[in-house]
Amino acid sequence: MKEIIQTLTSRLPKEAVMLVTVIKSSGSTPRKKGARMVVTAAGLQAGTIGGGKVEFLAVSLAKDLLEQKESTQQEYRLTPKEASGLGMVCGGGMTLLYQYLAREDVGLQEIVNAISDCLGTGGSGWLFQPLEETEKAPLIFYSEKTGWLGTKTPLVASFAEQTLASVAYYVEELTPPSQVYLFGGGHVAQALVPVLANLDFRVTVLDDREEFLNRSYFPEACQLQLVDFADIHQLALTEQDYALVMTRGHLHDLTLHQQLLQTPAYYLGGMGSRHKVAVMKQKLREAGYTEQQIARIHMPIGLAIKAETPAELAISIAGELILARAQQG
Repeated sequence: MKEIIQTLTSRLPKEAVMLVTVIKSSGSTPRKKGARMVVTAAGLQAGTIGGGKVEFLAVSLAKDLLEQKESTQQEYRLTPKEASGLGMVCGGGMTLLYQYLAREDVGLQEIVNAISDCLGTGGSGWLFQPLEETEKAPLIFYSEKTGWLGTKTPLVASFAEQTLASVAYYVEELTPPSQVYLFGGGHVAQALVPVLANLDFRVTVLDDREEFLNRSYFPEACQLQLVDFADIHQLALTEQDYALVMTRGHLHDLTLHQQLLQTPAYYLGGMGSRHKVAVMKQKLREAGYTEQQIARIHMPIGLAIKAETPAELAISIAGELILARAQQG
């Protein structure tokens, strides 16, 4: 969603765009409900609904609708044979919502900017997209921070409803990117941060060496923070957060793991060789931690793809975080 909002923010002041949203999906489809892409007169600008010929046809229709300044819905129901011809593995169904977003709609630009600000500061909200022609805005947004935008009166008491004031909407909760606390600013961290940033994670890099907290090393990090590894309690990690430990030494790793085990963080990970991991687990046992507590820490961090270089390790770790996020629900 980050890429979609960024593209709408930059494009809408200059030109009309078509927002294409998967509002229904069934069977085997490349993307599920909620996938989006932005199309301009020049073609696809951001996002994807799965690629292949289905996306090719969708982009073509979106460009035609832009010329006509119209919105519509299009349903694709494919047999296995048809799906194979459209680049899918087997049959499935997708319903796409095509929304014409006008350049001259100043109120719409304000809504998109508000969504960007809200999600960028860790907030969340609800996006409403009408499924039919209506006098209301093509996008309506609600958050505790902004209140209702795009409508003069509140639409619902329950956000689970999809038919509001006699108008059918596609309703989705928008949540901020997952927060990753990355302890240690070495070579692997420098390779990992841009990968995670492109995967819609918010990354805070923490180190006790000021020279490593440099924007030239971490231009994509949301925050760089100088800390004492022996005392990180001020961070107040939540049940939604991720914490990765990859410092320069065993001692720092151990004290960080001991502190992080006291937090409700959703995901804990530690980098190291098999020997280092074995030593770390033994030291945690000696410190009084149970096997169940120690098992909370993914050590060694990353998928088993025989990664060696910082770049390879970054892909391995990112893959594990993608899996963890998907399981988080």
